[in-house]
Amino acid sequence: LIPSINQNEIFYMKAVNFAKVNSAHLILMNFESPNWFNEYSPSKRDENEWNHWMLTSRHCSAILSNASEGTKYAKQFYTETPSDCFFEDINPAINQMVADTILEKKYKKQKRILMFTRFAMAEHKGASNICDIISDAMNGYTLVFMIGLGSVPNDIKEEITNKAALHNVTIHFRHTLSDRQKFKELAISELILFPSFFEGYGYPPVEAVYCGTPCIAFDLPVLRETCEDNLHYVPIGDWAAFRDKIKYVLNSSASTKCPEHLLNIASFKNYSQKLNNLIAKIDSMDLPYEAELISPNYERNAVACSGTGHFPKGLTSVVKRLLPKSVYKRLENAYHRSK
Repeated sequence: LIPSINQNEIFYMKAVNFAKVNSAHLILMNFESPNWFNEYSPSKRDENEWNHWMLTSRHCSAILSNASEGTKYAKQFYTETPSDCFFEDINPAINQMVADTILEKKYKKQKRILMFTRFAMAEHKGASNICDIISDAMNGYTLVFMIGLGSVPNDIKEEITNKAALHNVTIHFRHTLSDRQKFKELAISELILFPSFFEGYGYPPVEAVYCGTPCIAFDLPVLRETCEDNLHYVPIGDWAAFRDKIKYVLNSSASTKCPEHLLNIASFKNYSQKLNNLIAKIDSMDLPYEAELISPNYERNAVACSGTGHFPKGLTSVVKRLLPKSVYKRLENAYHRSK
């Protein structure tokens, strides 16, 4: 199951029931868990946003993360899994076919700096501090923003453009590029900027190293796991150090050679083989759940009959949305009386 941060519990219940009806194993793709996100992000999120991921985990054969760093936090968060459920991580491949097609063309480097960010739900993506890293070191360069989600607010766009003009920097905003367009930008740029405070994996640095383009990023453990020492790291949140590192890299004509370790990560063939191995392991297991289908009634019974003296973690908001207000109020009153 590929989840997202939305509150449509019916989607998750139907996914679980589909697996049960078809006697199928269920794997939850864990992109991030709230304990991990909130440890690194300057903007915190309510753990309840992951309620439905938790609901799904109770019926899974495996919790799959994109990195071992993700698995470490997943084991701490998903504490209600079936006894046979196991945690696994597989680094996803890049679009290697498109990347290789672009690299074969051997495009010449241009005076371009490529920055990956977004401006929607983006405090952890570093978008608020862009002006802090624009300096005379970028004089004569084009700073390209690759944006995959949302638009750029007009006031922020004006602020960035005005700051860039002071240093003779041209600004381009590029939205929702195809992989072919993206890899061409990676190939022709002299430098990649990735000022993210939190990543569940972090594709752009991996793709930058694969393309041989230097990349500056905050020193996140998940990036150390995938890219090892092949990025230019700066302390998390140190914008002065980030700005200084840009000057250093542009003046050093640094280049990056893709190491064997990352070639293995980027390989689609390797990725598909690891997925095959995962499926084979799961296929040899017994189903981890009871055949009974789940429903809003199932969730209500789990609360009312838990016998724990409190609502089980993560279920309160689900029950509140599923029950009629009058019924929920009676249940809530009964709960408080029992205390």
